[in-house]
Amino acid sequence: MLINEEAAVQTSPLEEEDKVLTKDEHVVNYVKVLIEIDKAMEPFKEHRHEVKQMYKDNHWLTKEEMTLAAKAYRTLKNDEDLQEVIDYVNKISTKVNI
Repeated sequence: MLINEEAAVQTSPLEEEDKVLTKDEHVVNYVKVLIEIDKAMEPFKEHRHEVKQMYKDNHWLTKEEMTLAAKAYRTLKNDEDLQEVIDYVNKISTKVNI
């Protein structure tokens, strides 16, 4: 598995195609892949935290504004039907005491 352009190609549990694996082995391999992905993503997570802190420290956006902007971005990215989300919010708001 190629982590980034500078990294050497690493073997991945996904490349064990010739061997028939048990369910437990698949679970272990899946977790190993998740660990590799988490390690590769760590610098990006740190950068995202630094950017959020910069926006907060410079008073460009509040925490709430950043949260709403991120939700709006994810809604657009996932091509979610906003009216459907609103309908569900209205539906559960009358039945759930939050």
